[in-house]
Amino acid sequence: MKKIFFLILLALLGYISVMYKSPALMILALTQFFLGAAMFGLSFYLKRHLHVSFAQTAVSAICGAPFSWVLRVENRGRIPVSRFTVGIWMPGEKKRKKKKRKISGNSDCGESFFPQEDRLFHCGLHTLELQKVKVYDHLSLFCRRQRSGETLQVVVFPQKHTMRIRREPIPAGRDTCGEKNAFLPGVDYGEIRQIREYREGDPVRHIHWNQTARSGEVWIREYEEEKEGQIRLFLDRREAFPSAGDADAFYTVLEALLCGLLEQETSIQVLWTEKGNGEPAEESICDESDCHRLLFRLYQAGNGAETKVTDPALRQRDLCLTADLCLSAGDRRLFQFSKENLEAELSQQVFNI
Repeated sequence: MKKIFFLILLALLGYISVMYKSPALMILALTQFFLGAAMFGLSFYLKRHLHVSFAQTAVSAICGAPFSWVLRVENRGRIPVSRFTVGIWMPGEKKRKKKKRKISGNSDCGESFFPQEDRLFHCGLHTLELQKVKVYDHLSLFCRRQRSGETLQVVVFPQKHTMRIRREPIPAGRDTCGEKNAFLPGVDYGEIRQIREYREGDPVRHIHWNQTARSGEVWIREYEEEKEGQIRLFLDRREAFPSAGDADAFYTVLEALLCGLLEQETSIQVLWTEKGNGEPAEESICDESDCHRLLFRLYQAGNGAETKVTDPALRQRDLCLTADLCLSAGDRRLFQFSKENLEAELSQQVFNI
């Protein structure tokens, strides 16, 4: 609109100055013409030297809660930018629908940061995509557009709930003495199950010195006996989630179950099958950060299939969570959650495991 008004005024001044042969109006028209030409050239200069990007490559968020991210603007020229606008595509509240957000600002020479706050309403991996950047001259008469295509990954975790869990007595023949004895000197630890990064409290004698020397980080040998007292949780996600709300409910129940078991000072081994290659996968859960790492892996894996257990003695106490929110222990169904009353069920029910 400003540009149209400016051009109309320029044409009007030029017409009047010629018609009435007014030197003053002619000088004014020429001044306006050169000013417009200067702003036109300035818009190209500012576009060339302005770079807009995300300050981070990934951030985490809680479903429905505000989260922060930062827009980074670098002006490599010698003239400040009085105005620019950025168009960003963001996930909408409905599945597969995006909304466009417009951010405006100005930038001095050098680097500047623009903190932003948003909300995302579904669990999973989401992408913010920087589309178009418009750079204006100082009179906002002309703008130059540049495409970016930079992205910011947002990992959205479910709102935290904790199941109230009551542990049942461990059946005879399945105790944790093996786990305790595994830490005594001179005991045969059995076969090495895996090598993992060191966690606080791990015994020094289990350090894998060769791997530690090669990587520069401390690695631990984990033995079969150390898993004896764990609860194993199998995830059955053979069916695709019908909607984003169903996926949210599944991940909410999963995190609530893990948090409830951790409050009982129980370590958990979560097992599932990768969707792409069909390979079994697992994650050991010892704290809340492990829960978030597991959810991130599940987001990446997509839908998978249940890992089968062939040993009936182990299966008796193993837990299984299905995509339709059924929680079972062995052949015994513990609870069937519903998406509509999920928060009340997680807060009011006591689960005997």
